[in-house]
Amino acid sequence: MICSVRRCAMARTRQKPPDYPPEIRRGIAYADAVATGRAPAGKWAVLAAQRFKRDREAAERGESRWILDPEYAIRPIRFAGQMQNIKGPEAGQTLDLLDFQLWLLINLYGFVERMTGLRRFRQASIWLPKGNAKSTLVAVLALYSTFLEGEGSAEGYAAAVSRDQARIVFDLAQAMTRANTTFRERVGLQIREHSIVQHRTQSRLMPISSDAKTLDGLNVYIAILDELASHRSKGVYGALITAMGKRAQPLLISISTTTDNTTGVGKQVWDYSLKVLEGLVDERFLAIHLRRGRS
Repeated sequence: MICSVRRCAMARTRQKPPDYPPEIRRGIAYADAVATGRAPAGKWAVLAAQRFKRDREAAERGESRWILDPEYAIRPIRFAGQMQNIKGPEAGQTLDLLDFQLWLLINLYGFVERMTGLRRFRQASIWLPKGNAKSTLVAVLALYSTFLEGEGSAEGYAAAVSRDQARIVFDLAQAMTRANTTFRERVGLQIREHSIVQHRTQSRLMPISSDAKTLDGLNVYIAILDELASHRSKGVYGALITAMGKRAQPLLISISTTTDNTTGVGKQVWDYSLKVLEGLVDERFLAIHLRRGRS
């Protein structure tokens, strides 16, 4: 649960040198290897790792608006380790995050504002090759942020162009919740056909798509926008961005594999994320590109 703004601010001013848990050390080691050329990676992955390295080192020296808080970083990582794979040969086994996935979660959740404790990144543009279990990972993040970050009346969305595509991440989240009785009962979740609900906080996770009757009236806390490359119009993306304005630390995670789309909002976000990696200063935008080919 997120601490109060005042208590977080006091804690940040008294911060001691970081003592990172082993999972975070693994993620940092991976990023350092990519950033320094000791691990093979494409251009954009190297730039993302170098940005992380600069930001981490500045935070550790106390020269940044942000800190890398090990407590905030480790919570979603260890939550993921409690959830089960739903599909494939590892179905029924708990998730074992790869090094690049650890680095991704450290980036997303570990960087917080020094004086408030609020999450740094508001948007993440993540591009992965096929076969990296992206839907499984973001289903875990949708559950974690919607129900475990202490946000009152949190609205979480699994979003996509089509209803069927939006159901992919949502159905994984449903299946994970069913499979983990301890999590479901401890947090107090009710699984419905088109939503997962937490009554005590009035929070919910739902699928949403461009063919929904209306995209108005949303109050987004966490949204997973799947296969962004296939989005031709700004419909869902624009609605989610607009609906994030009333939250103190909303998060929109756009995640996609490679497609041939050279137009539309997916291409626009891709181009913007490259500018961020090349040096455009946008402290609230995270770009992670582990693509083959043009990367």
